Amino acid sequence: MSRFPTPRLARSVATRRAQFSLALFALLLSLGGCASLPTVRTVEPSFALNDTADTLVARTAARSLGQLQGPSGIHLLPRGPGAFLARLVLAEAAQRSIDAQYYIWQNDKVGKLLLGAMVRAADRGVRVRLLIDDIGSLADDETLLLVDSHPNIEVRLFNPASTRSARGFWVVTDFSRVNRRMHNKSFTVDNQMTIVGGRNIGDEYFEAASSFNYGDMDAIAIGAAVPEVSSRFDRFWNSPVVYGISELHKHRPDAADAARLRASLYAFAQQQRGDEYAQDMRESPLAQELRGGTVSFSSARIRVTADDPAKVEQPGKAPNANLLPQLMPEFAAARDTLVLVSPYFVPGKGGVQLLKDMRTRGVKVKILTNGIASTDQLPVFGKYKKYRRPLLEAGIEVYEVNPQGPHDPGAVLQTTGRPATPGGRPPKAALHGKILVFDCREFFVGSMNLDPRSARINTEIGFVVDAPDVATTLCGGLDETFVRGAYRVELKKVSGSGDTRLEWVGLDAGKETRLTGEPHSSAWRRFKAWFYGILPIEKQL
Repeated sequence: MSRFPTPRLARSVATRRAQFSLALFALLLSLGGCASLPTVRTVEPSFALNDTADTLVARTAARSLGQLQGPSGIHLLPRGPGAFLARLVLAEAAQRSIDAQYYIWQNDKVGKLLLGAMVRAADRGVRVRLLIDDIGSLADDETLLLVDSHPNIEVRLFNPASTRSARGFWVVTDFSRVNRRMHNKSFTVDNQMTIVGGRNIGDEYFEAASSFNYGDMDAIAIGAAVPEVSSRFDRFWNSPVVYGISELHKHRPDAADAARLRASLYAFAQQQRGDEYAQDMRESPLAQELRGGTVSFSSARIRVTADDPAKVEQPGKAPNANLLPQLMPEFAAARDTLVLVSPYFVPGKGGVQLLKDMRTRGVKVKILTNGIASTDQLPVFGKYKKYRRPLLEAGIEVYEVNPQGPHDPGAVLQTTGRPATPGGRPPKAALHGKILVFDCREFFVGSMNLDPRSARINTEIGFVVDAPDVATTLCGGLDETFVRGAYRVELKKVSGSGDTRLEWVGLDAGKETRLTGEPHSSAWRRFKAWFYGILPIEKQL
């Protein structure tokens, strides 16, 4: 009997990038053949379950809603351990259904633990629908087939590559189709509670990585917003560009292998119980609240904003129906302040003009994005860089994340800073959260970056939340992040001339510093950013 391998749900980020580079190389060499997706569909449509009012999650949500005045309740998840714990606890509490939709699902601690929790839920009779992006995750098909073989689990892939054995070469023959990806992130249990936000499923999104972690943001919602998220999920799940993993392969896994997968996931979860990260989750104040059903939700009116899969099914047909245009009324209505948080920020000339117009009418605009040292996407930074000076000249405040700055648990979008080993260096921090705050009264949280790819190519989802108390607290937390976890970029006059130069003001080792060059960057990294900046690739970023 062969030994069942460790589950491989997704390959590493570095591997995905390497495969993308190989694909581009292959395109230049005009290599590859063309395969096709199945023309005869075998998967059946399915929809969110509505008869779930008697579940434990439903009763918990109803109890919280009874104490609120709005149609929905909101609870922000700014810290990684709490955000992951929320998903685990909801999966453990599920009695009827779990619907999970993600761009990336990695083969690491977080990915295995959450997959294991969902498999155990399926063992209890819970219906599990898992929808992941085929290119974003580059998941191992063998593992997906094994998970899909469970009678209560179905796995589907969004807009999959037709050649399963060499997905890294998809751009060769089918770039215009497969370039369009599902960037959505949602986790819904019993159609009664849902988590929407910026986090993919992977260690670095939940502060579980040893060398590099993201500051990110999710929100748990109850009430009227939940069936809206479920409806959006159903639209994707039943889209003609979504294929069941079973449709893409003729062979079916052996029942014994499926049993070994479940056993290996269970054993992995047991091994992690003494891990320091597991202890962080257990000691989180959110832990007892979640398990005791006493999470403090705030009253809110939540508008679910999302792209329809038609953005991929029929690209360019109705651009005004995309998510970004749905947010334009909030930009127009802002009167006092706009706080814009986007890890990948390429506003384009139109976006710069929009922000300039807001500044002209008296709105204070503050932007937080990744700096050259914190970004994991230098091509994006290379394009953002050319818009930085025009924004500053318009009086807009620009902040860039300091990857080595103070790790402040009181600030939003900060990480724990726990070293990987005793006496070791804390992991670098980077920004991944996507937030807009209007007048410290209303805010957006979701999966959408402020860049051309999110606006025109990929699909996204998010909440527009009218909850003044939560928004005020969020504004305060972001202010702390600006001060303690970021550099403020300023335009300073050069003495003896009429020229200006950029300077970065921030805290290093607890002391305020003023730098005249890109912080924590090498000449080689600056050169690469410049080079990417001159390439004609902005529409793809």
